[in-house]
Amino acid sequence: MNDVMKTYAQITTTIAIKSFNNFDQISQNITNSFNEKYGQQWNSIVGEIGVVSNAEHIVGTMISFSIGEMQIIIYQTTAEKSKAKVKQSFHNLLKT
Repeated sequence: MNDVMKTYAQITTTIAIKSFNNFDQISQNITNSFNEKYGQQWNSIVGEIGVVSNAEHIVGTMISFSIGEMQIIIYQTTAEKSKAKVKQSFHNLLKT
């Protein structure tokens, strides 16, 4: 995830934490914000420190950070179009 997206993730999360009072609402708000700004297939997991995920995601789209006692993971999953891009990128890496 590039620096602009990381900053967006931290700002969006801070706003969601101030606006909502439970993990599910915070997570849904973050997911909706990323889907609106960066296209579909974004997901977020919000929980207590120590939350982990092994979700399949597009390389370079995952961030994990904490704010206070809260752990946040944001990532984009592989839709069919995205899977084709990832596969093509992988083949390009093999050629170099």
